[in-house]
Amino acid sequence: MFRSLVSVFAVGVVVMSALGVAPAPAFESSDLGTAAVGSAVRSAATPASLATTAADWDRDGIGDVIGSDTGGRLWLYPGNGTGRFKPRVQLGTGWSGYDQIRPSGDFDGDGITDLIARGVGSHELWLYPGDGSGKFKPRVRIGTGWGGFTQIFSPGDWDGDGANDILALRKSDGKLILYSGTNTGKVHSGRQVGTGWSQVTSLIPTGDFDADGQVDFIGRYSSGLLRLYRANGSGGFTTTQYIGTGFGGFTSTIGVGDFSGDGYPDVLGRNSRGDLFMYRGNGWRGHPWIAPYPKIGTSWNSITMSDQTVSAPAPQPSGTMTGRQLLNSLKVGSESNSGYNRDYFKHWIDANHDCQDTRAEVLIAKSRTRVTFSTSSNGCVVKTGNWLSPFDNRTWTAASDVDIDHMVPLAEAWGSGARYWTAAKRQAYANDLGYTYSLQPMTDNLNQSKGAQDPAQWMPPVAKCSYAIQWVAIKYRWALTIDTAERTALSGLLDGSCGQASIKTPPRA
Repeated sequence: MFRSLVSVFAVGVVVMSALGVAPAPAFESSDLGTAAVGSAVRSAATPASLATTAADWDRDGIGDVIGSDTGGRLWLYPGNGTGRFKPRVQLGTGWSGYDQIRPSGDFDGDGITDLIARGVGSHELWLYPGDGSGKFKPRVRIGTGWGGFTQIFSPGDWDGDGANDILALRKSDGKLILYSGTNTGKVHSGRQVGTGWSQVTSLIPTGDFDADGQVDFIGRYSSGLLRLYRANGSGGFTTTQYIGTGFGGFTSTIGVGDFSGDGYPDVLGRNSRGDLFMYRGNGWRGHPWIAPYPKIGTSWNSITMSDQTVSAPAPQPSGTMTGRQLLNSLKVGSESNSGYNRDYFKHWIDANHDCQDTRAEVLIAKSRTRVTFSTSSNGCVVKTGNWLSPFDNRTWTAASDVDIDHMVPLAEAWGSGARYWTAAKRQAYANDLGYTYSLQPMTDNLNQSKGAQDPAQWMPPVAKCSYAIQWVAIKYRWALTIDTAERTALSGLLDGSCGQASIKTPPRA
């Protein structure tokens, strides 16, 4: 068991980062103990380039930073090899559905850096394989049930078998679990490799921090203490080393590989003001860091860094609402489709750059069996599955027989308020994967019959009550208006027992 040494080193530390000044990291020159798991003798160095590990996204040999913003856009901040950044590059949109996004190095064995990401709510862990050009191949589900971990990251090849691994810190008991990689995008069953980690707030992959040929990582404790953890090459630890204090004022600390261009892994830290500082490693030449510790950026608070777990979304209306309550919440107003153009609602997009556009994502999510893909599409275009069209109760197995229906059609949305939206918001509406009723598989002929008509003009042959409730739910979610005729038609359904049916209150877009 690793015993916490926070109380030993937290006394008398002056944290200066809140003032916009980088804390000078104190360190201790002797080892502070050994792990109970693994040999105390470190294995011989293996030939490998470990300075950048997971951090070199653009394959130029220099560490990079990847982070997401509040709009769900994923950004690459490429290092320039001198401790500064090249212009940032957008890698994708639609990443707000993940609460941990971390570079994982080459996780599927093709020599290209990948990402791992955990889904919000679903707690599924996904691999986004890089394609070498800054985009992604189709995502691969690593597994389910990952919600109980506060930190999930790849330190590189921790157990020395030639495949990158995953380490995960379990919230309930502070245990560190190793999931050995397979070079296929999957992992073996987890095994415990440490206990007593509850006070660790951030786990920072560094690559080979001390230049001995084995990967390492750093733990940042709630007190601001930094400790280096060394692999023994067989899945355990050798010694651990206290390498700094004064990091309690930082909101993020990340390993960026060789960011300064000197061949040694570095660490970046962001304080509460959003200032970003660089701490240059030196391969452990008597001291872990090279002074000074320059400020290399400001205004980084809007970016979620790779060591952070995204906070829960802003509070949404809780509980349930009946169909009648949803209808009564909608504003009645006149509608006009003047100026409407379908091109104003850009779709279908590939928001996360995995080559599967919104249509494909819905087909995959809604299929009742595993889908297959067109042979020539490299996993991008769905060919077969099993889809229920809910409003005529027909089942289809060929994707070509299924349309993806906007519950509230684009033209109807335009007339109900979307004409005043930005292009970005209209795109978000047209590709809304964030709410189950927004986009539905539907028999193609039925969808064509519906067209752009509202419930005053068209209703499906079956499941009319469900259709009415889902219609008002979408209008509630996007704060769209209804006209008088539309309200009258919906009231005819929702005044009775149908209107007393409850659904979970739709989240506001």
